[in-house]
Amino acid sequence: MKELSDLLISCVKNIDSKDQALDKEEKQLNGRLEQIKKERAQLRERRNRAVNYPEDIRVTTFPICPRCYLKDGFSIKLTPIPGTAETDKSECRQCGYLLEEEV
Repeated sequence: MKELSDLLISCVKNIDSKDQALDKEEKQLNGRLEQIKKERAQLRERRNRAVNYPEDIRVTTFPICPRCYLKDGFSIKLTPIPGTAETDKSECRQCGYLLEEEV
């Protein structure tokens, strides 16, 4: 009878151990699922910004950095820098993006 009792106790402990391991794995998977949802939401936001970004950035009241706008939604004003007789140049002080436009 003692052997049966020990076997049952061992079986219950084994089941409990596996159940705890599954709980831990489930929590990890739920955490990953939340990460995926956040990443998808960020991708959708970036896509919307790309779709809605004006073809000619001069359409806005001032040129904005396309890199910062598309990546993070920031409207960072491009700062004019010395160009040449043929080109105007503007630079983003946030990310270093350089815009060169023919005059």
